[in-house]
Amino acid sequence: MIKGICYRNENGQVIKNLARTILPMDTFSDVNYELIDVEKYFQKKGRRQLDYISSTGCHFRCTFCADPFVYERKWTAISAEIMVEKLAELHKKYQFTDLNLQDETYFTFRNRVVEIAERLIEKT
Repeated sequence: MIKGICYRNENGQVIKNLARTILPMDTFSDVNYELIDVEKYFQKKGRRQLDYISSTGCHFRCTFCADPFVYERKWTAISAEIMVEKLAELHKKYQFTDLNLQDETYFTFRNRVVEIAERLIEKT
């Protein structure tokens, strides 16, 4: 059984497997940006903008959103310390000028946002 998926069996019956556990993002492997041609990616975007996801999930129940069902109103994120270290490594390697945070709920936790901003300022 693969946790976190739904499917129809051969009889057309909908099967909903158990949900996957949301793991702390600090335990994830780094995203391997070398799987793409980063310079070509920057050229296609028209700027040296790096896309980055630092959190996933959401505690809220907005009626227009599937996240409450997908993540069961749970949320996890890369810690500020690890995130800033990873961003510094990526910046050193790719010299991006813009950072595009793809988090759906990045600004939800003010203290984390402030800590990330303060750590980024310290790095410069």
